[in-house]
Order: sequence, then structure tokens, then C-alpha cells
Amino acid sequence: MRKITPLLMCVVISLFATSTAWSQTSSPTTESEITKHLAQVATDLYLTEPQQLGLSDQEEKNINCMIENVFMEARGEDNHGKLLVANVVMNRVKHDNWPSTICGVVHQPSQFSWTAHKSGRQTFKRAKRNITPEYRNAVSTALYATLFQEKPVTDATYFYAPAVVKNPPSWSRSKKFKLVEKHQNHYFFKQVS
Repeated sequence: MRKITPLLMCVVISLFATSTAWSQTSSPTTESEITKHLAQVATDLYLTEPQQLGLSDQEEKNINCMIENVFMEARGEDNHGKLLVANVVMNRVKHDNWPSTICGVVHQPSQFSWTAHKSGRQTFKRAKRNITPEYRNAVSTALYATLFQEKPVTDATYFYAPAVVKNPPSWSRSKKFKLVEKHQNHYFFKQVS
């Protein structure tokens, strides 16, 4: 996945400069705050005129896969939790053990439980059609993780939600994996050997 292009940056910055996000009393001051505000502006653009972002068909397809995965895996999480889930996908894309595209990682068999069950997809389709706050947040997280984020928040390539599984996955108890973060309903791991 390519990072933000100069054209996209110009479009987003010009929209950002005229948006209400810029005119709020607390203007962004750090690079991280500015980047997050840019991602919010890109979200508005993506939801109304995605072609204006200048994404290729493949890039748009990968972003859509990330949006659906963030929504399905982390819709009950806060923004940091959603970003952790998105970063697992991005970390896998960069690793030789997984497919080299976001869609390839997301739809690899037996990796994300929602991909095996059609019932949850109706919830996603309804949220997308109605542009619910959870869907909008998934879009924002996906755009931030794929286009704006320079460095992932962790190097985790695995996670699970204890509330969803009866027993922790066997790999999570192996010495080959290290817990890197517990956040809300998810435990995040990296492979150490």
C-alpha cells in the first residue's frame, strides 16, 4: 500500500484548512494531531467523493478490506483499540509469512473469525449504508493506518479477544509469542522466534 501522495496531501490539506476542524478553538499543534485531523478530513472526502483521493482501484479495494476488518474485529473498541487491530494487518502485510496485500491478509483463511461467518456482514452493510458513527470511525482508522501512519503503535502480528473465545489460542501460550499489549477486549502478540 502506498503512503499518501503529494496530490492527495494537497487535496486533504486544502480541505483541512477550510474545514471546521481547523477553526475549532484548539487547533492541532503536534505532527500527530495534524496527521489525525488530516485523516478525519480524508474520511469526509472518502465518504462523499472517494475518487477525489486519487486512489487506484487496488488501493481502494485494500482500504475497503481494512475498513470492514476494523469494523468487524474492533467496533466495540476505542480509537486506540481499532488502530491496534489495523496495525496487526499492516504489520502482516510487511512480513514474509503473510500475503502482501491488505485484502490478502484479511481474507486469509482462519485468521479473522468474521470472515468465516456471513451473519455479521449484514451488520457491516447496514452500518455502511447508514454511515453510522462506528462505520465512520472504521473508515477513519483504516485511512489513517493505510495512508497516514508512519510507524505502527506496536509490532504485534496476532491478537485475540478473550471474551469471544472459550480458551486462549494455543499459540498465545507458546514461548514463541510475546504479549505486547492488552487493550480493552483484545490481547496483542508478536512472534519472537
